Amino acid sequence: MNNMFFDDYFYQMQDLHDTGLYFKNKGKEQFFSYPKVFKASHQAGFFCTQQGLDESDRLALILPNTSEFVFIFLGAMAYGIIPCALYPPLRLGNLSSYKEKLKHQLNILKPKGLVTLKVLMPMLKSVVQSLDFDIKVFSPSDFFGENDFSANRMHRRSAAFIQFSSGTTGEQKPVVITHENLAHNVGAIVSSLGIDRKIDSGVSWLPLYHDMGLVGGLFGALASGATQTLLRPEEFLSNPKIWPQELSQKKASITVAPNFAFGLLSKKVTAEMAGLFDLSHLRIILCGAEMVQQKTVTGFLELFSHSKLKRQAFLPVYGMSEATLAVTFSSPEIGPIFNSFDRTSLEMNGKVLLESESSAQALKLTSVGRPLPGIEVQILDQTGQRLGPQMLGEIYIAGQSIAEKYFTGEKVTNEADLLATGDLGFFYRDDLYIYGRKKDLIIIRGRNIDPSVVEKDLWSIKGVRPGKVVAIPDLDTQNDTEGVAILFEQEKKNKRPQGQIEKDIMHALLALHGISATKIKMIKSGILPRTSSGKLQRNLCQRFLLEDKKRPLMSYLKQLLPQGHNSKY
Repeated sequence: MNNMFFDDYFYQMQDLHDTGLYFKNKGKEQFFSYPKVFKASHQAGFFCTQQGLDESDRLALILPNTSEFVFIFLGAMAYGIIPCALYPPLRLGNLSSYKEKLKHQLNILKPKGLVTLKVLMPMLKSVVQSLDFDIKVFSPSDFFGENDFSANRMHRRSAAFIQFSSGTTGEQKPVVITHENLAHNVGAIVSSLGIDRKIDSGVSWLPLYHDMGLVGGLFGALASGATQTLLRPEEFLSNPKIWPQELSQKKASITVAPNFAFGLLSKKVTAEMAGLFDLSHLRIILCGAEMVQQKTVTGFLELFSHSKLKRQAFLPVYGMSEATLAVTFSSPEIGPIFNSFDRTSLEMNGKVLLESESSAQALKLTSVGRPLPGIEVQILDQTGQRLGPQMLGEIYIAGQSIAEKYFTGEKVTNEADLLATGDLGFFYRDDLYIYGRKKDLIIIRGRNIDPSVVEKDLWSIKGVRPGKVVAIPDLDTQNDTEGVAILFEQEKKNKRPQGQIEKDIMHALLALHGISATKIKMIKSGILPRTSSGKLQRNLCQRFLLEDKKRPLMSYLKQLLPQGHNSKY
């Protein structure tokens, strides 16, 4: 049972000669049928054993989306070695921070081997030399010589691989995913979406070091036996149109991405350009990893209607690394469901009430669907009591997809075998809606304010870069009250005075939320801390307030505050 993923899925690749994996890089494309993937993976795994890696030893991979990544990762799993994908240095200007995080991760994993590109080895040398354990460093080419290798089934333990949690509200944790976790989750994904390898195929640019790219983009394809095309994430970010272009050329039916990617496409692709693509074959677009925004989704769907894209193909979803990946999916052929809820009712007493979309109190949220087969989702209050429908509380999940432990030994679930997600949400008409992160909540005069909602409302202010604004708690030590501080980046091409932007931010906070900011600060571009998947790490943004404690807001902000407000300016 522990090895069911390889028994049920991995070995089926030997017989799937008509499907496989495409790898695309700088316009060049390689195709490997699944029997070739199987053979190359076993070759890589056998090499690991020849280098002294034994069952349950860890192998770290710092590689881009390449065939070598896939072969080495699968090969390690096949021979009982536990692979862990770590993200490569994405921002060369922030190498010191990257090295610190990498050293911390390696010290936790204590891998026996590290695989990375030759071009990265000089940069990683100082990290490797600082470790207090022995580690062998390999390049991908080392794994594929002319040596004979065994393709026999190995005796494997339950650990399939380790993936680090996103670290949205704290430190990234190494989650141990078992073969049983993996088999259950990808099986639920394939069955829920009705994937048929004979008619379905996919395209993904998501990085394989992230759970959405690894489990959804790679293992979902392996489990179904469908053909998958893997693009490079860095190429997508520099030239977003390669994604719909590849979907069109391959006549792909399945793809997956976070919310920001659809907004990026809407900015970079014109209606005329969209008309050149044919997305009529696309029946499943999974959108998750971050809050799914109605404005982003509707803008994307409107633009790519010129590509014959069907609205019902867009499926908002919810998941997390401790659950292997997927927790809830929207139903295929229905499309995204949006609703407007009473903001004040949610903030004050947690009751879910519908609100007119045009109301200033309307909070627009997107359904992320219903639990996958074998996964239970509960909403609990602060005392651990289960709440009924239309009540806001913390989301807890259970099922065979849920990991048992972190590699550090800490148990993932509580005494009741429930995983506390740290997310707040509620059920409405049997669908799950995500309200925000529990630890990120800003509490002002008894109101529980979700910072992501505040941030989204400020995106439309002229001069503020959408997606580059952060709302965080700010403690007024003199009055022992908590307020809200706003950090924002200015749009590069916008020349509006900083003071005017701050004034508009304050107006928006008062008009939409009935609150005022204790601090508003413009920060340099590109320094907001994010997780490996691009989510804001609000808990790390406090340092930007500490850097500039004495800088008062401009005097005009006092005029915007309600009478009797006691905040110090």
